[in-house]
Amino acid sequence: MNTPQLGDKIKWTETSKNLVEKPHDGNPLNLKMFLERLADRVTVFGWKIITSIKGKDLITQYSMIPIEYYRDEAKSYLNLDTTGELVVNRKAQLSAQMLTCIQASINDECEIKVVTRRDNLDIKVKKKNHTVNVPSGKLYLRIMMSRINIDSTVSNIRNTVSELGNYMASIHSNGSIWRLRSNTQLL
Repeated sequence: MNTPQLGDKIKWTETSKNLVEKPHDGNPLNLKMFLERLADRVTVFGWKIITSIKGKDLITQYSMIPIEYYRDEAKSYLNLDTTGELVVNRKAQLSAQMLTCIQASINDECEIKVVTRRDNLDIKVKKKNHTVNVPSGKLYLRIMMSRINIDSTVSNIRNTVSELGNYMASIHSNGSIWRLRSNTQLL
């Protein structure tokens, strides 16, 4: 493997640094701004070649892309040599830069949402008797966004259910509870 030149080191530092001073905390309200800043980084540093999967954009259409597509696409450019070492190519470098950037841009609270199942974060690359687990920037981002959205959905459901008692009391007084019961049974 070639030794990185000074320009490569500077570019790595610029591409992989955090997006903002205050790391993202995993709050769904802040996710859009986080993704906007990441989209700027994707454009500026040429990550588009790894963020487009089957014609869909990872940043804006992530939920429309099955997670297995992320794994399959990453496996298409991750290879091992005959000794079992990872062959470093441009897409693998870009994925590593993206991962480093994302991890530098989130706090521990957000990261814990992602790493609860470590085995889901890595791509298993196999060749003959060798297997290497390689972390993927886009897979990490996909899992992070999914977990943040799941937390948001669960929180909304909990809030709605906690208010159900008040709602039931308000409609009971005017006889609407029977209509609600009838409508619910139709579901």
